[in-house]
Amino acid sequence: MNLPSPASRADNGPGYPRYFRIAGRWVNSFKVFLCVGIYLGILVIAAIAHSSGIPPLGVALGSLALAIIGLAGARVYHLLAGILAGGFWVRLGCAFNGCCGGRETRGWCGVCLHDTRGVRRRRVPVQFLEMAWWLLGGIGFVWLWPQSFPPGNYALGVLAWYGLGRFFLEPLREAPDLIAGRVRINQCVAAALVLGAGGALLARAFAS
Repeated sequence: MNLPSPASRADNGPGYPRYFRIAGRWVNSFKVFLCVGIYLGILVIAAIAHSSGIPPLGVALGSLALAIIGLAGARVYHLLAGILAGGFWVRLGCAFNGCCGGRETRGWCGVCLHDTRGVRRRRVPVQFLEMAWWLLGGIGFVWLWPQSFPPGNYALGVLAWYGLGRFFLEPLREAPDLIAGRVRINQCVAAALVLGAGGALLARAFAS
């Protein structure tokens, strides 16, 4: 019996496809852009290491190991400075796949997007807002890079930037992970990142 392809089971109307056909196989769009994001992130990390006089191969392999750990369930790969480059593409994969989507809205900012079931609604474009946040952070990183900061400050800045954006965007998502039916787990983690990384940056600034 011929089973329908993943693409035929999803909504094939106008919009982003949830599956790409690669080498004769259907591959989920999120996985495609996740690989693109990790690849670009590791390249950025290796380039930064090389410019700092650190062997890029070891740093790249370490970054790959962290990415694998992150894919196993943790969010460790977000600790990489390369996430500024990779995060944009990962969220693009979310937009194609329909995951991490925004809640329904009738406001002017609503965009017709599908969820993971292929259901199209006018939603808050959370994925695109986060992509814009990463792009803005990447521009800021490139602008600040020529300046000499103490080791570790760039990593702390990236963590604080990620946490700040995630804290304000998380309430706009349609299906958040909750504790006790009301507390958003990801928003709590984001707040902890902002307080921890931002506090560390302030402590370093006052200590210098």
